[in-house]
Amino acid sequence: MRQPRCPECARPSAGLCPDCLARSRTITVKPHKLTLCECGRVLLGGKWTRDRMEAFTDMARRSIKPPDGATLRVESVRWDEQGGIINITARVRARIEKKRLEQNIQFSIRPKRISCEICKKRGSGYFEAVLQVRDKDLFIDADKEQIANIVDVKGGYDLYLISNEHARTLAQDLSGRGYIIVHSKKLFTKKGNREIYRHYYSIKHPPFWPGWYVRIKQRIGRIDKIGKNVTLSDPANEKQFKAPMQKLLESEVVARPDEVKKAIVTEVRPDGIQILDESDYETHEIPTKEGLKAGDQVNYISLDKKKLIVF
Repeated sequence: MRQPRCPECARPSAGLCPDCLARSRTITVKPHKLTLCECGRVLLGGKWTRDRMEAFTDMARRSIKPPDGATLRVESVRWDEQGGIINITARVRARIEKKRLEQNIQFSIRPKRISCEICKKRGSGYFEAVLQVRDKDLFIDADKEQIANIVDVKGGYDLYLISNEHARTLAQDLSGRGYIIVHSKKLFTKKGNREIYRHYYSIKHPPFWPGWYVRIKQRIGRIDKIGKNVTLSDPANEKQFKAPMQKLLESEVVARPDEVKKAIVTEVRPDGIQILDESDYETHEIPTKEGLKAGDQVNYISLDKKKLIVF
């Protein structure tokens, strides 16, 4: 029995072979428009993106058309740019009249070049928010493309940002880390009936640091970690407890780390202990604290004309 062959090239095939079928039913290419910004962004679906793979794959899908009745899928995309022209190579798979074929489709396009919204705003000095940072050592990891300007001021700097949404996200993160955030806004302009505001976020470190001792409602605590809820340790038993930042802002600072002094336990009695300050050699009487013996080295602070052993 004779083997069926392609009527065009005589290769073994039941009807047109895949190559001849592809030639007889041409895949057409009509390059879809492409818009680029000098910053590298591509306009995709009405939005600017830096994901060129997604953008060029989408363009290939829109540009490469299978013949009627056939299906086609873009498997991968490669590209290069020469002289302002984008050269696209798309690997496609098609199914034409139950025949499957795979081939590379190449086409070129000269993109339209305009400024994206962010570049327009940066170029015009536009900003929606200012982070008023009053801590020179505080680094804010803002998106570089969102920064309109940085101005040094007394005690810190002002960070001008294009997007208030980005500014609000940064402020919320700093608040979670314990910084004091005060938000305000000023009317900038009006567009029709809509009022446009500029937002200002005052950012300050709280008036205390880890290692400081504070009094909260007659309870003494050493600050261990600052956040929305501040972690402290009780010098009486070394157990940790937490207090809201607002409570800490209302607290009294009783000692800073440089006010913590070192002493040697010289005598342990049922009614108390005696310590000898290592710097001025003065002795002080302190209520009994369990676990101490003569010769132990301790830290202490002055509190209400009394001495309190801390750790």
